[in-house]
Amino acid sequence: MIRVVVVDDEPPILNTVAKMIEQSNENFEIVGKALNGEDALQLILSLKPDVVFTDIKMPVMDGLALIENLNTLDPIPVSVILSGYAEFEYARKALQYGIFDYLMKPINLDILENLLNKIYENLYQKKMSSEIKFLGKISRHPVVTNQDQFHLQKSDMFTFDKYICFLFCVGSYCSYHSSLFTPGQEFFAKNNLEALFAKSIKQPFSFRIIDGEHENERIVLIGSNHNSENELNSKSETVYALLTSQGIPITAMVSMNFDNIMQLGTQVQKLRNALKKDICFGVSQFITKIELESTKTRKDGDILNSSWENLFSTAIAKMQCEIFKQNLKSLLNICENRHCRQYILEKVLQQIFSLFCCKPEYNLSDRLVDIHMELNEIITCATSYQLLYESLSYLTDDLFNSCKSVGPNPNTQDEIIDKMDEYIRLNYFKPINLQTLSDLFGFAPQYLGRKYKKAKGTTPNDLIIQLRISKSKELLKIKPALSIQDIANSVGYEDPFYLSRVFKLVTGKSPSEFRNL
Repeated sequence: MIRVVVVDDEPPILNTVAKMIEQSNENFEIVGKALNGEDALQLILSLKPDVVFTDIKMPVMDGLALIENLNTLDPIPVSVILSGYAEFEYARKALQYGIFDYLMKPINLDILENLLNKIYENLYQKKMSSEIKFLGKISRHPVVTNQDQFHLQKSDMFTFDKYICFLFCVGSYCSYHSSLFTPGQEFFAKNNLEALFAKSIKQPFSFRIIDGEHENERIVLIGSNHNSENELNSKSETVYALLTSQGIPITAMVSMNFDNIMQLGTQVQKLRNALKKDICFGVSQFITKIELESTKTRKDGDILNSSWENLFSTAIAKMQCEIFKQNLKSLLNICENRHCRQYILEKVLQQIFSLFCCKPEYNLSDRLVDIHMELNEIITCATSYQLLYESLSYLTDDLFNSCKSVGPNPNTQDEIIDKMDEYIRLNYFKPINLQTLSDLFGFAPQYLGRKYKKAKGTTPNDLIIQLRISKSKELLKIKPALSIQDIANSVGYEDPFYLSRVFKLVTGKSPSEFRNL
């Protein structure tokens, strides 16, 4: 319930307003009334209401002085001014004090109902934002302060009997913070998870979505009262099925049930440790607490043996690029068949490509760290073994071309990058992506981003997004009558909701919020 205090120096008006509020919206409850600002302030400090309706002209302390005092509280309650026609301009001036809105006396019932709906939506969004911020905090540092205790008392989400959480990772695990627009980021921009889950997770269950440690991770917390462990597990499986239907590898690590919200941090840490160890490249997985606790034997620990290493080393020494790539494809096929874990795959690839740094004729002795970083980015941006091989194939060509006796041909690549840059700037409003550019200019999609970034300081995807958002900002300001759908179509997005999510990801504001600045 939304708790309300009403303040007016005329008792008949005070009681009428209070009654109208409760009758107009069942989500609002009158918890206090006062006849002047001073009494109201003491009442508000004691009751901590969510909303205050106050008259302007009152004895002892007027409405504006009361609102000034309310603005020093934490949290600040929503304030609504009650104003007679003679005080209309006075009420308008009160807007600078940060009031939510004002109502003219006598109060129109339809206007009051609309206002209460607006207040409800505003408080709901604030509550959700506050809860998610708090949950994000305790998922990382489960230490409770006095202010945190207030949030715990105010939120229904923190009073359930049982909880379950799961950490899900879209694509590969990020072992570092990538500057590239990864498949995970694109997934979250295209999908409204809140709306997706709300269709399947209904009362008596409740859920919250929390940002993970990396941009391709999310934590889903599900709470309920008087439900069995099996029912909560079933809900987590429902969430996983919704996510994997989007056609990209997703790994879900499911916690054990817990009965105290403050255990969330411990549970998430256990899941993240397991994710780093157990995530398999290129496949979706639903890993339950039973599997997390098992010590099953893996078949991927001995993939790279001395025979394989000798084959790669010989190909490098003899400058046999195609043979090296054939061996690489064979080894990746083995990794795929054995459902190789990501950290094993990274280790194998690092061992293979580090061999280039041992050959002085390749002039790569100081590039070991860079090569390892490139390998991490390739794995992060690839969602299948086929895409992984394509990117590794281009990296292989690059490394073989670094041989002193062969010599690179940077001019050709620089010319291609310049042409690609020009093409993007002239065609960003068309439905182009990395695959389009790959087909036009002959780079593997995942590898193309790194080559372009090395030359231009940004990636093709990021440049496309930058140009589209820049044009969207311009249209929002100079053509306010245009709908978000029209703007999306003008800058190359078919889905206006996708534009909105990317816009907010880049600017921190929705298109509507930006337009009203």
